[in-house]
Amino acid sequence: MYILKKENQTTSNWSGGTTTQLMIWPEHSEYKTLDFDWRISTATVEVKHSVFTELPNINRVIMSLNGPLTLLHKGEKIDLEPCESFSFDGGLRTESFNEVVDFNVMTSQQYKGNINIISGQVQDHISLKKHQGLYILKGSLKVDSRVFTEKDFIFEMDQLKELRISKNFVGVFISIEEI
Repeated sequence: MYILKKENQTTSNWSGGTTTQLMIWPEHSEYKTLDFDWRISTATVEVKHSVFTELPNINRVIMSLNGPLTLLHKGEKIDLEPCESFSFDGGLRTESFNEVVDFNVMTSQQYKGNINIISGQVQDHISLKKHQGLYILKGSLKVDSRVFTEKDFIFEMDQLKELRISKNFVGVFISIEEI
């Protein structure tokens, strides 16, 4: 299991705000060279209008975590409510409007990423299978005797893992599948 606690996350600047890389796979891949199978990150968008970096041969999924987000992709306007995701071709010009915190999954052409919100109101445990993960927005979860809280990230690389989640738990569920 891959674990990245909040206190060990590194944040860097981009032209419209900041980004925190939660995971890149394979481990020694680099975002700048686009030699990854997948990359999972959060970002702050601190400008009202930004143009995304065009990433040829990369599929993207984006979700605003805290407010409405408007995208302009292939000339089409896409209005997203908080916690609603949108998948798109990262190689095409995409513009964003509104200042938000977002969650991102980028995959090479051999993979497909999915993200959605899960809540402890509905269940008290969750099973993570290979290439599935959670980013904690609120509450906590327990794996064996280890407790994870807000902004911690866990990702299962090998086997089925049962996790206990608190009643006030809210998190981003990530799934990567080979195409």
